[in-house]
Amino acid sequence: MRPRFRKRESVQAGLARIAGAYADTVQARLGGEGLTEDDVHEVRVTLKRLRAVWRLVRPHVQAARFRSLNDLLRDAGRTLSGSRDMHVAAQTLAELLGRTRKAEAREAIGQVASSIASHAADEHAQVAADPLVGRALAEARAAFASLDLPRSGWAALEPGLGKTYTQARKRLAKGRKAEDGLDAALHELRKRVKDLGYQLELLVPAAPAPLGAMLKLARRTGRRLGQAHDAAMTRELLLAEDAARTVGDADAVAMTLRRLDNQRDRLAQRSMKLAGQLLADPPADWLGQPRGAWRRWRPDDRVQ
Repeated sequence: MRPRFRKRESVQAGLARIAGAYADTVQARLGGEGLTEDDVHEVRVTLKRLRAVWRLVRPHVQAARFRSLNDLLRDAGRTLSGSRDMHVAAQTLAELLGRTRKAEAREAIGQVASSIASHAADEHAQVAADPLVGRALAEARAAFASLDLPRSGWAALEPGLGKTYTQARKRLAKGRKAEDGLDAALHELRKRVKDLGYQLELLVPAAPAPLGAMLKLARRTGRRLGQAHDAAMTRELLLAEDAARTVGDADAVAMTLRRLDNQRDRLAQRSMKLAGQLLADPPADWLGQPRGAWRRWRPDDRVQ
């Protein structure tokens, strides 16, 4: 199970423990003889979880200090993004092929999918852990161990959680207005929705049923936004590979791109609808539920 807050533990101690557990997960994945695709995925996701926890304390940390660790964790994750992007493209095309019924389209998508899968295997063979990841983990451990929160209990958590929720609502509003650049707007929305889910996950022990339902919706929304992003990213990758003449027949690529466009548009509509449900309430109203759950869970908040 992922680390979460405990009832008999201060918020500050809990944050240090959670960050340490995430760092341990990454180091364990990197400690083997070779990195599998699952290792790469787990490392990147866990680094994102660390960033989300760091965002939770952002209102209490000096801006320069926040940016320094946030950027370091981001850059550490990016050292593994090339292999992961190609792998995701291969998966996206395989799923597209599975949903395609027309023989001509299946042949075209199958040709392109086979080529991308081969490229993904070649790229993964070159993956190795970058020293930047180790440095990011060491700095994250030190940052959380040395935290000196000016507030305790729920008061230490609400500003950061509220900021993440508010940012997600702003990204949703931009997405609704976007005509050009919808893919980029959805990607930014996805990042904040993912952060919100990672932060909610830490709070679930306070009220498993209501907060678990909120978390479930956040995860579902994040997955839909992720699928839309994967389709858009695969499209851009195919355009680049086609320009370099590394994916074969131009007609097959063109047909695959048309199918990807249709899939991306459907997923964008569905993900925006889900995001509207997740982010429907004004921040002050939305925060009432996790706040009430926490205070019922720790009515005295004696452990500060």
